[in-house]
Amino acid sequence: MQFFSYHTRKRFRTFVFLDLEATGLPLQHPKVTELCMIAVNRYSLDNPQSTSSFTNPEPLFPRVADKLCLYIDPDKPIAPSASTVTRLSNNLLQDNQKKPFNTNVACLLKAFLDRQAQPVCLVAHNGYKYDFPLLKAELFLIDSCILDDIFCVDSLVAIRAVDKTDQCSYDQTSNFKKKRKLYNLRDLFFQFYKRYPQNSHTAEGDATALIMVFLWKAEDLIKWVDENYKTFSDMSMMCIQNFGTRRQTWDYITPSQSQQRKHVHFSDEDQTDDEQPVYKSYQGKVFKDTRFSGTSSHFLRHYNNSGSFDDKCPPTMLATGLLILILCTLILFLLEVK
Repeated sequence: MQFFSYHTRKRFRTFVFLDLEATGLPLQHPKVTELCMIAVNRYSLDNPQSTSSFTNPEPLFPRVADKLCLYIDPDKPIAPSASTVTRLSNNLLQDNQKKPFNTNVACLLKAFLDRQAQPVCLVAHNGYKYDFPLLKAELFLIDSCILDDIFCVDSLVAIRAVDKTDQCSYDQTSNFKKKRKLYNLRDLFFQFYKRYPQNSHTAEGDATALIMVFLWKAEDLIKWVDENYKTFSDMSMMCIQNFGTRRQTWDYITPSQSQQRKHVHFSDEDQTDDEQPVYKSYQGKVFKDTRFSGTSSHFLRHYNNSGSFDDKCPPTMLATGLLILILCTLILFLLEVK
C-alpha cells in the first residue's frame, strides 16, 4: 500500500516509537492516560546487537535510546475494560497528582523531538487509526499544532506492505479475523521471539515491544518508511469529549472533500438555538455543526458522565408512546373478552 508517491525519498536519522494508553476505544471518545516515546537513531537500527546464541540469535534492545514517559489525568472516567487492561484508574492517577494534557505536555513533546537527530519520524502500531488521531485531538483541544510538521508512519501498514513485497513471508489466511490478529503487536512479537512481550498494555511496554518487532525487519522497514511517510498534519482527528471545558463535537468538512469526515471541537459559546447548520472557520477550513439540521434536532444525543451517549426524547414523543401502549393494552383486553 503506497502513500504520497510524489514525496521525495527521505533518509530519516531518528525513529521515535510512540504508544498511547487511553480511557477507552475510539467509539468511547477516549482521552490519553499514558504516553511514551522512545527515540532510536538509525545507526542502532541498522547495526543491532544480538545475543550470543549461535543457533537462534535475537536482536537486543538498543543500548542508546532516549525515553519520554508521561502519565496524564484524562479529566474523564476511564472505562472499566480499559482500566482492567492498563491497570490505570482515575483514583490512581489523581492520588499520584498527575495533571491533565496541557501546553506543557505539548512543549515537552516538541522539545524531546527537536533534541533528536533530524529528520525524525514517529512510528506507532495502528497509528493511523488510533495513536495519531488521538494525539492530534488532544493537541487541538489545547489549541496547539506544534507537531504538524513532524513525519509519521503506521508500523502495522509498513509490516503488511513489507510482507506483501516478500511474497507473504507471514502465514497468510483467507480468514479476515485471523489475519488481523496475526498483525497484532503481541502476535508479531510471539512469532519472532516465541514468547509474549512483558508489560503489554503499558505505553512503555508496547513501545519497547514495537522496537523489538521492528528490529527483525529493520532494513526493509526503514527503506519502506523512507519512501512512504506521512506528515502529522495529514492525520485525521479522533472524536473526543473534554468534560472540563464542556466542548462539543463538530464535524469537519473541507470544501473539496465534503465526503470525508473528521472531528473537531468548539466550546458551548459557538452553539446556537437555530436549527439551521452553523458554520465556523479555523485556519482557513470550514466547520459545520450537523447536530442542528431539520428534524434531527428532535433526536439530540448528549454525553453522560460515563463518557457514553444518552438519547433525549422530547415530551411529545413520550406521550405518543404512552398512548400507543394504552391502545395496544385495550385491544388485547377486548380480544380476550370476545
